[in-house]
Amino acid sequence: MPIGAWGMSLLLDTVGGRSAEHAADLLVVTGVLAAVPTAASGLNDWSDTHRRQLCHLPWHGSIFRFLDGAIVRGPATSQQPRYDVRVAGDNIEVRALE
Repeated sequence: MPIGAWGMSLLLDTVGGRSAEHAADLLVVTGVLAAVPTAASGLNDWSDTHRRQLCHLPWHGSIFRFLDGAIVRGPATSQQPRYDVRVAGDNIEVRALE
């Protein structure tokens, strides 16, 4: 929500002219007010995920294991893709696993 509000504010500031100034300001305030609960929600998701090594997708309720992408609980019907990830110097290298 915050990113969307700030992005639309930028768009209104860029192309909306003087008549859109109030709406752009309102969107900035909305983004700021939404940032705190959004961050708290993300922190909650991270702490839950970190402890159990599971990825819970609240939109549809599916839960996957990080280790292998397997479904722990549906409604998902196929596992998530897996990737090999490593840090090489200042780079993060990612490749798909077969």
